[in-house]
Amino acid sequence: MLRNAEFSYTRPGTPKFYFEGITYAIQEGAYFVDAKGERFMLRHEPLWGDEADVPRIARAMAMERQRGNDEFYLDTSRVPEHVRSYFIEGKAKWMSYFYAKLGTEARTDMFAKTPYYPLNQMTKMGVRTDHACRSDVPGLLMAGLAQGGCANHFAGFHIGMCIGTGWIAGRSAAEDLDCATLPTLDAPEIGALHKSAFARSSDSGKAESDHVLRRLQELMFAYDVTVWKHADRLRSALVCLDHLREHAQSLTAPHIHELVRLRETEAMLLAAEIILKASVTRTESRLSHFREDYQERNDADWLCWVDVEPHPSGAQLVKTSIPTPLYPIEAAPERSIKRAVKGAR
Repeated sequence: MLRNAEFSYTRPGTPKFYFEGITYAIQEGAYFVDAKGERFMLRHEPLWGDEADVPRIARAMAMERQRGNDEFYLDTSRVPEHVRSYFIEGKAKWMSYFYAKLGTEARTDMFAKTPYYPLNQMTKMGVRTDHACRSDVPGLLMAGLAQGGCANHFAGFHIGMCIGTGWIAGRSAAEDLDCATLPTLDAPEIGALHKSAFARSSDSGKAESDHVLRRLQELMFAYDVTVWKHADRLRSALVCLDHLREHAQSLTAPHIHELVRLRETEAMLLAAEIILKASVTRTESRLSHFREDYQERNDADWLCWVDVEPHPSGAQLVKTSIPTPLYPIEAAPERSIKRAVKGAR
């Protein structure tokens, strides 16, 4: 079962090699500006301004772009001269390693106006597990970012998460192996799997998976699809995704490398479908999931997970209550969202 598909790590991104510790720069006086040189974050985050969480900065950029106010820059020119070297050698020590590794490729003026844009960097979708990191599939354990854990992003949190859940998953794997029986191989089943795996191979095929992947990236990285969402745009993206899938299914691979790439691309298409449909389903804004048509958080209806379960038609979206002693919620039976992933349009 998959979880958190509607959430992503969204942030301000840049086409240039940039100062990664933008939070530190903002604390020292840097701020975001639009193409006119005007600060815009206080219009969207009156309390925090440029110190808001990075998903909210990405949302503000998406909203400003929608109004035609892009391009955007991080103006670091106001960072005092006497603290600039300390950024590279102190607060953001890893930057010096990047400089040493990339050399002249990394040369850019960190303390000028660096261009930025709203970026959907990665999905927060993962596999649901129990406390011992065991999934619903016997023998399949998950740890780190593969696990359906925290739906938001905190700097450094994932390192600790990987260490902790990795240790737990390893212990669970050892326990499972201690009581596991020796498996037997089923030759006909192996033969059928081999035949299925190579069914798309053909000497006359063409290596076109990169073209499909490029179109998928253009679809899923659009600022008004996965950063600043609206039901109409999400459904339009699903229509485009259907066309991409039909094209991908018509392709054959001329060699094993392209066959692997084709299978990987098809997996990405499926993941994109789940992300878009989970985003349509959650009719509120929460964490990094921002809906233009449902801008308020709604704990009454959506203090829950949206899980993806196996279904004869492909997959089904299900609301699962979050047990918590911190918020008084009424007990309610889990209910299936009455549409399968295939039918959620």
